[in-house]
Amino acid sequence: MPEGALFFGETRRRVGVAFDAELRALTEATIGELSAVLKSGVTPPPTPHKSRCRACSLAEALPPPGDRPFGCRLAQPGARRSPRGSLRRGTRRPMKKLLNTLYVTTEGASLEKDGENAVVQIEGEERARVPFHMLTSIVLFGPILVSPAMIGAAAEKGMTIVLLDRVGRFQARIEGPVSGNVLLRRAQYAVSEAPNEIVRSIVLGKVSNQRQVLMRGLRDHGAEAGEAARSGLETAVVRLGHILRRVELAGEGTDALRGAEGEAAALYFSVFDHLIRVGEPSMRFAGRSRRPPLDPVNALLSFLYTLLTHDCRSAAEAVGLDPAVGFLHRDRPGRPSLALDLMEELRPVLADRLALSLINRRQLGPKDFETRDGGAVFLTDDGRRTLLTAWQERKREERLHPFIGEKAPLGLAPYLQAQMLSRHLRGDLDAYPPWFWK
Repeated sequence: MPEGALFFGETRRRVGVAFDAELRALTEATIGELSAVLKSGVTPPPTPHKSRCRACSLAEALPPPGDRPFGCRLAQPGARRSPRGSLRRGTRRPMKKLLNTLYVTTEGASLEKDGENAVVQIEGEERARVPFHMLTSIVLFGPILVSPAMIGAAAEKGMTIVLLDRVGRFQARIEGPVSGNVLLRRAQYAVSEAPNEIVRSIVLGKVSNQRQVLMRGLRDHGAEAGEAARSGLETAVVRLGHILRRVELAGEGTDALRGAEGEAAALYFSVFDHLIRVGEPSMRFAGRSRRPPLDPVNALLSFLYTLLTHDCRSAAEAVGLDPAVGFLHRDRPGRPSLALDLMEELRPVLADRLALSLINRRQLGPKDFETRDGGAVFLTDDGRRTLLTAWQERKREERLHPFIGEKAPLGLAPYLQAQMLSRHLRGDLDAYPPWFWK
């Protein structure tokens, strides 16, 4: 091919480029340099600042000065900085777009491909049509028929199809080729053998966010709470603060950090009922129960944790990490340990607070739950629809990320944290910065 062309869409101008010997030699040399960088596994230094055309179709793909994705304030290799330290803000870059998850909950529905759309039909009647470019995943509850063409299209476009049973228990996951980065995963496997510092960051983030949930409850509704409830919450806040200082300052090993996380969780859930402000006895919280949940609050929490685990697993895979190899959670066949790690610091904010809001605002009540044989409690179909709508709305809410210094939808928090973790494993960050909610 003797020549090519660059087309500038805004000015409608085409510029010819001759593929001469000099350009070919430069291209081959650049490819060689890129291959050497990939083999070394070391992120190259920031590129020098150069003017870039805003109208160019490649403008968003080019890294800004400082190589800081999403405009974040990331430490450079060798810079000894705390994850919560003050770092100079980098040049802004467009935030990753928050796409939607399609939930199909009606038993007997079918999901089919029509052109570039996912179409949901019930008894032969079209009920929903969503373009593929607006979707990142599809979650199906119960017996839903999926056409082979739809499965193929989802795999080709990188959309995951997750199959859950009627009560939200995981059954299967259908996905196309996994885009794992072998060098990144090797680093992940190596660090998983001695994960003390990553575990410390995860526990700090989780305990801090649990403490913030209790403090928010005291601030917003402490005056109307009873003396016993207020005293219990205040005591728990103080004790969680002690655990935070112990985790941050003491040179404890991984097992001790796991113990501190368990201690904080037990303390947090021991006063969780004080945050519920409805009078129905059936909506009270007597303690955590799982597999199966034995009361409506636990059923609500377990369902939300399932949704959050799905998002965290997708985030880990999106950045090239292995979702099965974690740090805080020990490896176990069939368990997405890394997804559970990423979920820990986000549970209090994304799941627990949403559950409290749905109960205290009476969006969900006793009628939205059903008790099965053996005492297991699950959401009804109507309750599940209410929850999924609130979950999608919650993910669209924006919050300031304390480390990158930018506002982002809560639904992107798993992806941002997975990105931070991958940069730490590559050596670009000296520590993994947890997500602190305030």
